[in-house]
Amino acid sequence: MCVIGVLAGLGTWLIGLPVPSALGMFAGVTEFIPIDGPIVGAIPALQLAATQGTSTFL
Repeated sequence: MCVIGVLAGLGTWLIGLPVPSALGMFAGVTEFIPIDGPIVGAIPALQLAATQGTSTFL
């Protein structure tokens, strides 16, 4: 959970999304849920990336 949270936070910071620490913490916490957790954790980051443009989203 900690590794995923840190890596997600760093990744969102590198591509320039707002609030990367909150997105990383959310991804780390949702990693606790067995199968659906990673999907649920990625949804907020993808929604923010969609508002930044298609290149950021992809």
